[in-house]
Amino acid sequence: MKKLKLNLPAVLLLLALLFVVIVRIRLLATPLERDEGEFAYGGQLMLQGLPPYQLFYNMKFPGIYAAYALLMALFGQSASGIHLGLLVVNIAGILLLYRLARHFLDAAGASVAAASYALLSTSPVVLGLAAHATNFVVAAALAGLLLLLRGEKSGKPALFFGSGFMLGVACLMKQPGAMFGLFGFCLLAARGALEKEQWRVHCRRIALFSTGLASPLVLTAAILWRAGVFKR
Repeated sequence: MKKLKLNLPAVLLLLALLFVVIVRIRLLATPLERDEGEFAYGGQLMLQGLPPYQLFYNMKFPGIYAAYALLMALFGQSASGIHLGLLVVNIAGILLLYRLARHFLDAAGASVAAASYALLSTSPVVLGLAAHATNFVVAAALAGLLLLLRGEKSGKPALFFGSGFMLGVACLMKQPGAMFGLFGFCLLAARGALEKEQWRVHCRRIALFSTGLASPLVLTAAILWRAGVFKR
């Protein structure tokens, strides 16, 4: 009879995911924190057909309000619904980090990286129990960087556009997310500088990435202009 071989990296990753699920499920009904209340109000107005910045506005981009509107449409307009949506976003971020880390580390190293992020993302020290915009920035940025690495390996044009688009979404969630888009652009530019003989290929990739990066912002600006609230 063959002995079953225990896959320790997979077990570690599953335990980290289970830990996150248990912690967040127990705290689903926790009252909304200050920023959560603001985002929920903005998302609720969007569900009622009112565009961002019509009845209230601030310095934040409207991506986080749209994300809250989607979560509340899926899981309900309550603190529990919002925190259930956060659980989904958090798990997505952990799995995306694992896949990204596998490009540089073995399975054990990637599992440790993902498990470390899982623990840190639920820490009250970083306000990890609240559905802050940072959680959405991280998930979108990890997806964008993962697509960028896969695009460099496969050379598929759609992956460069998709990478830029997801990094643009990260910026739309919160302005500091623009740094991830800048990082991706600089990475592609550096590749082009090192491989000058393939400059046309790299220029095409940079153009696709930049188009994807600008798309969410341009589309959002057009929607706000069409709704008559762009000046706000």
